[in-house]
Amino acid sequence: MDATYTKKVRIEVEPPTLPLKFAIDNQSGIPPAIEVAITARGDELLSYTLEGLFSKAPVLKLAIDTMMLTSDGGYMSIGNEELLRQIRNTNELFDNYFDNGTNAQIRLFPDFVSFSYAPLVEKQIGVFFGGQINLGEESNRMLVDLDMQPEVVTAYGLATSIDSLIRTQGLVSTDPKPLVVREDSVSYHKVALVSPHGVRLTPDSVTIKTVVAPLRYNTFVITDIQVRNLPEGYNIRLFPSAIKVTFLAVSSVSIGDISNQLHPYVDIDELTEGTKKLKLHLPNIPKQVQMLQMEPDAVEYLIEQQ
Repeated sequence: MDATYTKKVRIEVEPPTLPLKFAIDNQSGIPPAIEVAITARGDELLSYTLEGLFSKAPVLKLAIDTMMLTSDGGYMSIGNEELLRQIRNTNELFDNYFDNGTNAQIRLFPDFVSFSYAPLVEKQIGVFFGGQINLGEESNRMLVDLDMQPEVVTAYGLATSIDSLIRTQGLVSTDPKPLVVREDSVSYHKVALVSPHGVRLTPDSVTIKTVVAPLRYNTFVITDIQVRNLPEGYNIRLFPSAIKVTFLAVSSVSIGDISNQLHPYVDIDELTEGTKKLKLHLPNIPKQVQMLQMEPDAVEYLIEQQ
């Protein structure tokens, strides 16, 4: 069988791995795959199949001499001879067969790859919490404190990638998925960071500290209701003269903490013809309170001249 035949196999190509301080900035010269065409006598080709030689889908991970990299970046290429050597190194059986005097011709399509590379720049970037805290749908708890460490990470990337990050975002976000917190008191959670395209973050995660406290309803009575804008020479009586206050706050907040900050009042200037009640007002609601209710929210009145 002196006739020659050709068999082909497609080998996927992966870009080379560069040292951490470099990155490929243009890999258009690296094809997604290289076709290996083997031409040999029929009896030689009958002794094997390319599928047999490559039992798994063949992949060529390009290798380079890192000693050839320059600090300010540059261009690298790999020609036919070096590509064939690397292909043979990826498959020992393939290499041994064609080193044993086989009169075969091996051609590569394409037979040349190239890429350019550049040094990475380093930038300190702030981190923000981009998720939500999930305490459970029916949870009678609240988040009282959240802390994140570190608040600043180091971003490595090509100058164009870092500039784009600073221009469009300025910060990097944590994973936006809801953070489920089941524990009361203090708990710690490791949360991944979202790395923008072409940017490597160190560290690539942060630790979120959450402080959760149970909520509790409290009730007390206020008898001191202030009256504003009462004309001189008049007295006023309110009915009822005491109101019940119910508030919701974390269990560490006492009734005294809240009652000392509440100063309900009525305003005589709100009186109009036919008005039977004056609305109760609060000048401010303490920050510790999640909900506050007064009963009643308006009182009847009797104004008498002294």
